[in-house]
Amino acid sequence: MGIEDLWNMTDEQLEAVKQKLIEQKPLVRTYWSQAGEAIDLFMIKEIVASNSWSYITATLKSQGLP
Repeated sequence: MGIEDLWNMTDEQLEAVKQKLIEQKPLVRTYWSQAGEAIDLFMIKEIVASNSWSYITATLKSQGLP
């Protein structure tokens, strides 16, 4: 989006970010707040990609997930 100073955005830049997030909302399946939630979502194949902590990755690998 070409925003150079994320900590000092103009009202117009904030509105552009807001609109981009609204546009991309259909791409988000869910939000998780605890590691167990993310692990469960991966295990039942409800999600296939996510940011995560190393604990989640290690747990999924120990369960045979790539």
